[in-house]
Amino acid sequence: REVVFHRGNTDHFRGDLLQLDRLFHRIERIVEEVEHGAAHGNGHVRSSADQVLRPLRSIEETLHHMKSDYRRLSASMSKARA
Repeated sequence: REVVFHRGNTDHFRGDLLQLDRLFHRIERIVEEVEHGAAHGNGHVRSSADQVLRPLRSIEETLHHMKSDYRRLSASMSKARA
C-alpha cells in the first residue's frame, strides 16, 4: 500500500481508521445476533465462531497496516526534527 502521510495528507490513515470502526461494529452486530438466537434456542454460539473470526482477521490486517504506517510516520517525523 501507499504511504499514509504525504505532505500532511492523512486521508489514507483516516480511511484505515474508518474501516477498523466498520469492522468492529460488524463484529458487534454478529455477536449480538448470535447471542440473541442462542438465547431463543436458534443455533449454538460455538457453531457461529467463523462469522466472528473472518472480520477479526480483517481487523488484524488493518491494525498491522496502521502500525506500519505509524512507524513510517514516526521515523519521518524524527528525521524532520533532527
